[in-house]
Amino acid sequence: HIHAKLYPPSPCTVYTDATPYPHNPAHCVTVLGQHPPPNVTAATILTMNTTTAEEAAIALALAQSPTPQFVLSDSQQAIRNFIRGNISPMAFQRFTNNPPSDTVTLLWTPAYTGVGANEMVHDRARELIDRAAISTTPARDAPAGKPTSLLQYRDITLHYRLLRCQYPPPHPH
Repeated sequence: HIHAKLYPPSPCTVYTDATPYPHNPAHCVTVLGQHPPPNVTAATILTMNTTTAEEAAIALALAQSPTPQFVLSDSQQAIRNFIRGNISPMAFQRFTNNPPSDTVTLLWTPAYTGVGANEMVHDRARELIDRAAISTTPARDAPAGKPTSLLQYRDITLHYRLLRCQYPPPHPH
């Protein structure tokens, strides 16, 4: 992994993630620091917008003390919004209440690629919402009318395959 060679685990690198609660209009935002042992900072953000939650996670990372040198996120859009200075009011409030004391580099890392700490922060966020949720029903069983995110390649291809179907699938027996 080139990423692991460029950004090895260090106290100056943090990873962020946001995960939606299954049955609530909220996200769990998580920041994983690399201080030995790894430390986790988490918060619940009342929003249904995942990009807003990812921006809030980055703002939470920027408020860490000491200020991290690198903040890695798997949300390209959230990083682009920070670069443009066009972040949500929720993230802006957190950012202005605790501005970083030093220069920080925001970096994008692809999700679900096996990058250790990025996978770890995602797992911690999932653990936190599973503890807080009354029902731990998978997202694909979400209530009708609530869209689910298509994150896995398998789910995306299945979605498009089902869109092309003109008739229902054959009976399984």
